[in-house]
Amino acid sequence: MSETSWERKVTAYLPVGMIVVVGLVMLVWSWGTWPDALIDFGRELYVPWQIGEGKVLYRDLAWFNGPLSPYLNAAVFSLLGVSLRSLVLFNLLWLSGVCVVLYRLLLRISNRFAATSGCVAFLTLFAFGQMEFVGNFNWVCPYSHAMTHGVGLSLLGVWLLVRYADTRQTWAIACAGLATGLVALGKPEILLACGFAMTIGLAVLVVRDGIARHATGIVWFVGLLVMPVAVAFGLLRTAMPMDDALRATAGGWIHVFNDQLRSQYFYRAGMGFDQPGARLRILGIWMAIQLVLLVVAVVPNLFLERRGRLWVSVVVAIVVFLPRVIWEIPWARAAVAGPRASAAYAYSPLPVYMLVIVGFAVLAWRRSAGKEASDRTRGFALLVFSTLATALLLKILLNARLANYGFALSLPAFVLVVVALTHWLPDWVGRRGGSRIGVRIAGVALLLIPVTGHLAEDALWFGLKDRSLGQGPDAFRMDRRYDGIPRILAGLARTPSDATVVVLPEGVMINYLARRKSSSKYYNFMPPEFLMFGEDAILRDLVSHPPDYVVLADRRTREYRLPFFGTHYGQRILDWVWKNYTAVKGYRVGPRPLDPEQPLSRLMSMWLTRRDL
Repeated sequence: MSETSWERKVTAYLPVGMIVVVGLVMLVWSWGTWPDALIDFGRELYVPWQIGEGKVLYRDLAWFNGPLSPYLNAAVFSLLGVSLRSLVLFNLLWLSGVCVVLYRLLLRISNRFAATSGCVAFLTLFAFGQMEFVGNFNWVCPYSHAMTHGVGLSLLGVWLLVRYADTRQTWAIACAGLATGLVALGKPEILLACGFAMTIGLAVLVVRDGIARHATGIVWFVGLLVMPVAVAFGLLRTAMPMDDALRATAGGWIHVFNDQLRSQYFYRAGMGFDQPGARLRILGIWMAIQLVLLVVAVVPNLFLERRGRLWVSVVVAIVVFLPRVIWEIPWARAAVAGPRASAAYAYSPLPVYMLVIVGFAVLAWRRSAGKEASDRTRGFALLVFSTLATALLLKILLNARLANYGFALSLPAFVLVVVALTHWLPDWVGRRGGSRIGVRIAGVALLLIPVTGHLAEDALWFGLKDRSLGQGPDAFRMDRRYDGIPRILAGLARTPSDATVVVLPEGVMINYLARRKSSSKYYNFMPPEFLMFGEDAILRDLVSHPPDYVVLADRRTREYRLPFFGTHYGQRILDWVWKNYTAVKGYRVGPRPLDPEQPLSRLMSMWLTRRDL
């Protein structure tokens, strides 16, 4: 084998090996920490388990997104067995596939170094970590599989459309339509982003080449887009009347037009519209800080020769990274309410950066006209990819972050920023006689600020999860807040296997771990569910199908500005429980749950109650 051939193989396989190593390290380090023991993720286990038991989504199980994810997860349970481990294995496979698609997309618009850096950022910041006290905001055990499935399918659709633009292969655009149709069976906000990006992509192709050259491809795209939706409707129609099947197929779109839901504080704060002036001020502060660091990173390298002196480049990188070293407030918890603020706000300039990148993409596409095919494909790929990334940020527009919803919605935008720092800026400096390698080293130093900050945050939360919950393939790690759950599970283990259980206001994870069904189609009793389905409907269903046992968990809901179930919402339901259920002796953990007079404790209060006969 010649030296040139050997070097070529090293160049091709070393980046892939690095991505694999980083992924394995993050997997081992974070093992078992991914789900939250009470919040959100129990729904992602319970619903597919119940589908496998014969229940029908929407008819027997209240659901507010599209049907794709729960039925896909039910299929996973059918193939691999009902367990957390089965879902984790499939999600790791899904995560790996997304990483491959992301790498291929980034190669289209940059080089191997930038593509590798983007995938490393995905694995360290988004895929496995925990940036706040609630788990589930990762790609292994997401709070909503509709989020990870939707973003993954959107990236796949973009890659397939780019492939079609490059090769004119009909199968590629047909599969891009299929991916978009599957996205339609998930979350509305992701369909909007994906649909907008695909529409822009198709429009660009038509403008560039004329409608005649793409008519067949567009027909295939639309046909395959409609197919998943039609199949879903047909299958749901076999189990329910047509009107119900139509509403079920529409999924989350039914609730998009719910004015009360849209105006709920939690969602306004998530978008940053609760205090738009303050959010814009924060955005400006962080943008100023980051632009100062960017100037420090780039300007010295403009005056170095092309290769520069390595020691000067290292000094510049150290200066860029210095704020992370000397500032005692971790960058991962930057600055709305001081040191204890969430990671949610440190990256609020992301939408602004994306507008710049989209503008750059439009220029790159226009300049690619008349150039080689590879240049035209690069400009097209950047335009469609950056459009998707920008549209995904709309749900967190003034509150863009890597934490919380950002674990999926901010991913495409952030990796484009990675490409800008490790490829576009170095190339721009190099074309002006400066040091490419110097800017690249400084860009890596800039990226290490959020990476090291978030890894430190991960270490904090991983360290707190020093207890085990669940058994065998359902086992995972939890923190001391949930020490009451094993006691409740022990109590439920003494009940008949067909006993029914409802956990108020949230905690369907207990149903899943105890393998005890809910008697009601409702299994979460949080403020959004009350706004979507109505308290009257929920109460009627509970009264007509009373559970044998009710678990009351002291789950505070201040994030909705409604701190207590039974006081600020759900009063009639909690009154009904106290009138008809009695606490089971020996299975009361802590003081009376959901009592506003009780101080908040590190240990969540939980009582197991039994229906009076």
